[in-house]
This record gives sequence, structure tokens and C-alpha cells, in this order.
Amino acid sequence: MDIYREVLEIWGLEFQSTVEADIYGAPSRMAGRAVVLDKKGDRYLVEKHHFWNLEKKRKIAENIDIINNAGFKECTPYLKNRDGLSVCEFRNRAWMVQPFIKNDTLKRPHYLNDGEMGEKAAETLLQLYEVTKNLKMNDMLPGFSLAEHTGNLILKIERSYPEIQNEIKDVIDIVEEILRKPDIGLRSLFCHGDYHPLNILWREKTPVSVIDWEFSGYRHPLTDIANIVGCAGFESWDAFDREFVKNFLQTIKFNKLFKHYKFEEFIRFILLFRFSGWLNEWMNDRDTGMMDREVKYLRKLAGML
Repeated sequence: MDIYREVLEIWGLEFQSTVEADIYGAPSRMAGRAVVLDKKGDRYLVEKHHFWNLEKKRKIAENIDIINNAGFKECTPYLKNRDGLSVCEFRNRAWMVQPFIKNDTLKRPHYLNDGEMGEKAAETLLQLYEVTKNLKMNDMLPGFSLAEHTGNLILKIERSYPEIQNEIKDVIDIVEEILRKPDIGLRSLFCHGDYHPLNILWREKTPVSVIDWEFSGYRHPLTDIANIVGCAGFESWDAFDREFVKNFLQTIKFNKLFKHYKFEEFIRFILLFRFSGWLNEWMNDRDTGMMDREVKYLRKLAGML
């Protein structure tokens, strides 16, 4: 407990105790975390990161400050310490402190039946794009090439997972066809990069904060859409026929940025995003169970085209 007391002192706060709480966000994004109570009775989320991530965390905190100040209130700025820093090195770790965000537990998979939540998830995303369109933001993956990354994954599958290659040959054919499109390298929007229902903190069906900005940056316009709809479909394969996804896509398609995209193009990009992002992640984790589920999902998506 002494370490949290010392960290809070750097932020000018008086430590009272740690608190048992369901902590939102992916634990893999940091080296440790805890919810603490200060002597005024306020709760804070204290994040501990590897020191080599200090610069990246600084850029994330800076982005959140920029968009929050520009009017995107569905994000929660990190507190500045006594030196005016959002992240600082202490005892060979990088530390960040944020007010703990009160939120309702997302009811999975029941939220898929809630069209209002789908509509609000879309409106929040569109607001992010509107707020950032004339701002200069930090990119967490500068120079990232989706085509190059996906091409390397195809080679990795051919070399190390021939059984998967045989099972999703039709999927790989579709992916390679998408990669030949001239706009595949388009990086026109500042995207969250990992936008899905668990990275939205909800209170009474309303988004109160979007979290986990590790992959934010300038991406293809369909990146966030592909991720949230793809994650909903992975959770329940009938999600495309349920109200959350239908209302989300309906709201998106009324926006001028996405009017020209047809439903088939959304599905194609979802397939590409699941293949290049999630299948790759399961392979890196050597999670054979999730790899098998992802392969089946990819085949389902290919069957929708």
C-alpha cells in the first residue's frame, strides 16, 4: 500500500486505502492498477506502466486532453501531478492517475437487443470524428500499413498454420482482393482504433467515457465501425440481425462520411479487420480455442458476401 500512498503524494492527494472494485479496461494494457480512496472520499484509478511506455502514455493523455477540451466529453482526462505532468516515472515505472469512472456493468450479450445503445454508440463515434477533423492528433501507430501487416499475416499462416490456411482459403482470397483496392491505405480519420462495447463505459444506456486509446490514430474510415460491429458479431453470431448492430449501422449510414458505403463493403472490411487484427492476436497468444472460433466466424462473414 505504501507505493500507492507515495504515488498519490506526487499528485497532491492523501491516500486513505485501496478499494475493491470492478476495474474497467484491459489489464494487459498496463503493468498493474488499483482503485484507491483518498481522505476526501474520492476514488481514483491508479495505473502502473512499464517505463518504456512512458512516451506513448504521454501522447495518449495529450490526445484525451485535446479532444476533451474540444468538446468530446465522453473521455476522461488524466490528472496532472504537481509538476503539471499526466504521466511520470517513479521507481522504474510510469504512473498515471484518473478519477474512477462510475459505470454500469455491460449486460452481455443482452445489450445486443438494445437499439438505443447501438444508436448512442454510433453518435459518440461520429462526434469523435467531428471534433478531431481539424485537430492535429498523436498517432499511436505512425506509419502502420494495414496492407503490409495483413500480407505478413498471410505468409505467417502459410508457413506455420497450413491447416488454417486450407480451412479459410476462400477468406484469404477475399482479403487479398480487398488489399488490391486503391483506398485500402486511406488514413483520413482519427480513429479510436479499438472501439467496441467493452471500451465504452455506460450509465443508463448512455456512454460516459470511452477508454483504452492504445491503438488510436489516423486510420481507414471503416476501422472503428468494423471493430465494434465485428466484436458484436463475434459475441453472438446473430448480432447482425439484432437491434444494437442494426441501429448502429443505420445511424452511421446517415452520416455524410459513410453514405456511399454499401452493407457489403462494411462486411468486407469487418472480415479484413477480424482477419488482420483478431486472428493475428489469437495466434500471438497461441490461444487455439479462440483461433478455432475466429476461423468459424471468418467463414460465416465470407458466407454473407
